[in-house]
Amino acid sequence: MIKLKNVIGKNIQAEQTGLRPLIYLDNWAFNTFSINNNYRDRFVDIVNSLGGTLAISIVNLFEIVNRDDKDQILSICRLVDLIDGIFIDVNPNNVIQREKDFENIDSDLLPSSPCADTQLLMGYFLHVHNPLKIPKISDAILNLCGARQSDKNTIIDNFETELYPKIENARNDADMLEQAKRRYANKSYRIRTKYPYTADLNSRCIDFIVINENMKMPNKEWRDILHLIVPVSYCDYVCIDTRWESFIKSSGFEYPEIAKIYTSNTLDDFLNDLKGFKAN
Repeated sequence: MIKLKNVIGKNIQAEQTGLRPLIYLDNWAFNTFSINNNYRDRFVDIVNSLGGTLAISIVNLFEIVNRDDKDQILSICRLVDLIDGIFIDVNPNNVIQREKDFENIDSDLLPSSPCADTQLLMGYFLHVHNPLKIPKISDAILNLCGARQSDKNTIIDNFETELYPKIENARNDADMLEQAKRRYANKSYRIRTKYPYTADLNSRCIDFIVINENMKMPNKEWRDILHLIVPVSYCDYVCIDTRWESFIKSSGFEYPEIAKIYTSNTLDDFLNDLKGFKAN
């Protein structure tokens, strides 16, 4: 939940709290739940009955506002306004660094959580809202659409362009490639021994890509990793692209250590499992 509040002697500030179950949707899932009335109604009813939260990232916003179908954008806006939502930082490098600075990791997405995106909250959310109105994430989406159309603002994330050269270097170095294979085969090794397992998943994902040398993707598709590592580490349910299902299943981690994952082929399972959620 996102709230605006007055702070004595300061400007209005935004704060957020995410209550479980925490759900993260990849691009395709936003499309499905926004245009399929049956799935949307079931999804919204279940989340609201549980008091759950939709975790939204800057990559979600980037992909939403860059759609050419305006009606679809409006459908997504209506969807996100029907349930509670918060902003999370899905750049693994940022989150892993913050985790090192936290002695106690809260299982809820409080403002101080390592994966809470306070920069997005303040920079892209606070400034588009009338403080006299209830905050709505759809306002941020529509504001960014206007900025895109007027070329006044661009959301840029260089994560994928930084990652690809590292992958190529490892694949072309026989020693590094062999090390990646040995690390990935050792499922018992843990960088962390308790929640969250962001660093472990990030390391295993890079090794997975390195050793699958036939795995070729354009630069823009490396962004899928941003929909994967942090959401799967922190959320309860994550809808991911099918190509990453085998990685998660072979990672050595299972629910509840990490999120339950679903693809476009298992949406009914997702909704059934979500309905049966019970907090630990």
